Amino acid sequence: MSQSVIAIFETNAEAQKARHALISSGFDISQIDVTYNVDVEEDRSTDGQQTATTEQPVQEGSQGSIVTVHVVNNQELLNATTILEDCGAIDVNEFSAKPAVDNDPLFDPGNIS
Repeated sequence: MSQSVIAIFETNAEAQKARHALISSGFDISQIDVTYNVDVEEDRSTDGQQTATTEQPVQEGSQGSIVTVHVVNNQELLNATTILEDCGAIDVNEFSAKPAVDNDPLFDPGNIS
């Protein structure tokens, strides 16, 4: 069964660094998708629904990237998660309504089915 690990980066450069780190660690280029120039403004929140927003001029540094890694087993899942975290992926728990506990990992290996 195929799974995906998704990471958000504040800058395109961080995402590119993560992509290179994944490839250097043995991931095939076909397993990695990068979407550049996505809005990562901290004052925006969503519950997963698409919402209309008033378009505002893009400010320098306000664009980031999303890296998706398609994995085929639990070991790849763990490796990809570690690499993405080490490269500076945003902790999405920072933006949730419930405050994240600092010692909570982004990924809980015990939650793999």
